[in-house]
Amino acid sequence: MAVLTFYVVRGGTINIFTRQTSSLPQTDIQIVNFNPCDGSSAVITIKNKGPVTLQVSSEDDWAVFINNSAVTLCPMGPAQVDVGETIELHICGCFDENAPQSIKVFGPQNSQAWASWAPPG
Repeated sequence: MAVLTFYVVRGGTINIFTRQTSSLPQTDIQIVNFNPCDGSSAVITIKNKGPVTLQVSSEDDWAVFINNSAVTLCPMGPAQVDVGETIELHICGCFDENAPQSIKVFGPQNSQAWASWAPPG
């Protein structure tokens, strides 16, 4: 009976650990710049802080929220963002340059970042 209990508990513990580690980010990202209107689109610059290369296949790999509302990203092609490099995410449309903005980014490989932006001055 003790052996059976050991296997059940051990299996459950390994299963929980596996699920938790698979949801952890594989690399860290940071929002390093936000331009609320660069012509016809807003631009968020993301830096890969490591420890691994960020693999991006398209804009569908990203979920971006401005002021807790989902936004649409302009189309982008595949990219590989090495540690220390940046990538620009272009949002289809502009935002008020005179109002503060809350930015949340969820990217490939379970990466995520958030920041607040306020107009200069």
